[in-house]
Amino acid sequence: MKSDSIKIFAIVLLVGFAIWKFTQNSKQVIDSDPKIYFFDESAGKLFKGPQSSIPPIRGIDGDQLDGVRAVVIQSNQEGVSQQIAYLEKFSPQLKKDIEMSRKAEESGGFYERVIGRSESKAHILVRKPNSDKWYPMSSNEGNSISSYWQIEDKDGNMPVIVNPK
Repeated sequence: MKSDSIKIFAIVLLVGFAIWKFTQNSKQVIDSDPKIYFFDESAGKLFKGPQSSIPPIRGIDGDQLDGVRAVVIQSNQEGVSQQIAYLEKFSPQLKKDIEMSRKAEESGGFYERVIGRSESKAHILVRKPNSDKWYPMSSNEGNSISSYWQIEDKDGNMPVIVNPK
């Protein structure tokens, strides 16, 4: 009888520990926001930021909203380091639209976005790292900037987008 009580207690203890461990792991997964690269335009440096951030965001050297998303690529060629393929930011209208939609969703409400999906590429602006001119992604220039790097190397390998570790 006493050994049955000990077995039951041990099982309850193990199940309790397993439940606790599972909830700890799931909290880490839920709380995590993968990091991506951003580029501080005034500092001229890459930095890591949450993927859920809507650029432009506050950069690393002040309160200016000059942190833009940096699409960083790496070739499979030996000796070739990572490089910025292009930079990306959202128009003030699209940024506000997304922020309002997220706030409504968090509070259980609904916000009808002003800018639809089909129009959003016109509000995503891109530029090459060595240029100051921004172009809508939907334009010929923007499309060229966001896709020019997708070229096979001499061995037939494509560069890949990399994110910080």
